[in-house]
Amino acid sequence: MRKWMRISAVALLAAFAAGGNLSCTFDLFDFGFGGGGTTQILYMDQMNASVIVVQKIGETTATILAKITNSLNQTVTFKNGQAVAVGGTNLAGPDENGIYYATVGANTDYVIVVTEPTSFVVEDSVAAPGTFEITAPAPGATASLAGFTVTWSNPDPDLEVEVVLKQIVNGSEKQKALATVADTGTQTLTYTDLKGFVHGKNETLSVTVTKIRKKDTLQGFKTGTASARLSTSVSVVTGP
Repeated sequence: MRKWMRISAVALLAAFAAGGNLSCTFDLFDFGFGGGGTTQILYMDQMNASVIVVQKIGETTATILAKITNSLNQTVTFKNGQAVAVGGTNLAGPDENGIYYATVGANTDYVIVVTEPTSFVVEDSVAAPGTFEITAPAPGATASLAGFTVTWSNPDPDLEVEVVLKQIVNGSEKQKALATVADTGTQTLTYTDLKGFVHGKNETLSVTVTKIRKKDTLQGFKTGTASARLSTSVSVVTGP
């Protein structure tokens, strides 16, 4: 019979007192509580997962990143044939930051297969946003730091958009991600949005537009979400 992993309040308090932060890789075979010392197993449908597909227009591969945790938000490590595959490639990890990862071929739809060898194999998917291009400002155009408007093609009301600004001056990088908005095909950047960036001879600013498709329920987990991100960039000259 499946058993949920439990950890006592006393153990939690002790862990926080000892280390400040409770950060660890949580092995799927938990401690046994009580005299019997029984081993308890965490199954895939007892885990929480967030899977993200990161793709850039013009590239032939996509990066898959996933955070998979237990009920205490601790990273879990797969055991005994448990796996998550995206685009036919099993995720590796977790790494030192608790992230599972893979590189797969770029596609329009990413099939996600969750394998719990004791009971099920579940297939789900998340579609990539449709391709698009930044229509303004044009590459190499002058963009005023007092404010300018970014436009892009193929707006989709089912998607969200994030604009990220990046500038490197004298070897120092400044990056700012603006709040995610609905995909209307346009976003006006204000003086406040652009505050901290500089203009001058040959100073440039990278503007990246990322379209995001979110999937609120990913099958095979206790709670699971997925998102697919597709981005493209343009470099402009900054002006007053």
